[in-house]
Amino acid sequence: MMKSADKTEIKLRITRHGLWRRWLAWGLLPLAVCLVLTLAVDAVEAADFSMKPRQLELNFQAIFAISAMLFLIAFTIDGHWTNQQRLARRIARLVERDGRRVKSDTLADYAPVVFNSVAGSSRALSVVGVAIAFSAVVAAAVGLGIYYALLILALAAEYQLFVLSRHPHYMEIMEAAAAGRLVLEADEDEKKGS
Repeated sequence: MMKSADKTEIKLRITRHGLWRRWLAWGLLPLAVCLVLTLAVDAVEAADFSMKPRQLELNFQAIFAISAMLFLIAFTIDGHWTNQQRLARRIARLVERDGRRVKSDTLADYAPVVFNSVAGSSRALSVVGVAIAFSAVVAAAVGLGIYYALLILALAAEYQLFVLSRHPHYMEIMEAAAAGRLVLEADEDEKKGS
């Protein structure tokens, strides 16, 4: 029979590979598809559509602001779902609710809670990445021109770098949870009283 530690190590490896596959399939691939779509839509719209410079600027600002807002929403969601102290509190409540003592071996039993939170955050980031990349296609479709559309695609590419930069953080959290090291830090009042 397989030990719990071995199962956890396998789950960590599967999750690590899943993060990479999700980033490639739902991050880079949609970005590339949106680049091709943006170029194609711009080629069609460029010949037929002309806009006053001020209206062009306002439309670009609106689409870029929506894309930037999506970026910030994703940043906030990810920070909330993968905050170590929030996850530690959640695990401690689950342990206590089950009538167990909060020790490292009991904390490790609840590591799947952290794995699920990380997976959920990663999925949410993927959806937002697709939306940001698709906004470049929208920019080309409304006749903003290739330069404005490429600026939005540059934001989408930077967003994908943000998503990739989160992977080491995810692994750190999951490894700490699997080892039972994801514990609550003492409150400031408790620290001062010690």
